[in-house]
Amino acid sequence: ASLDVFRDAWDNHPIRTEENMTPNQLWHLGQALNPVSDPGANGIPTPEIEWEENGYMTEPHPGINVPVLDSPLTDHEILELQDNINPLKHSDSFGSGHISSHCPVC
Repeated sequence: ASLDVFRDAWDNHPIRTEENMTPNQLWHLGQALNPVSDPGANGIPTPEIEWEENGYMTEPHPGINVPVLDSPLTDHEILELQDNINPLKHSDSFGSGHISSHCPVC
C-alpha cells in the first residue's frame, strides 16, 4: 500500500523544468504527439525460450540469497511497535526520530 501511495504521488508531481507538467501528463502528451501503432499479435516475432532448460539457470533464483533470521523481538514487542510507529508520518530525520522516541536503547 505504501509503495502504491508513493508511485501515485510521484507520477502526479509537477516537474518544474517541464512547465510543471506531471510525469503522467508528459507520457500522455508524448503518446499524442508521437503515436506508436500496436504491432499486433503477428507484427514482431518473439522466439520461445525455455529459460529453465538453456543451461544458464542452475537454481530457481540465482544471485538472490536471503537468509532466514529469527526476530529478536517477542510478539508483544512487535505489536507495540506496530501500534506506536507510523512509517508514513513526516520526519526530518528519515524516520530515526520515530524509532528513538519509542526505543530509548536504540
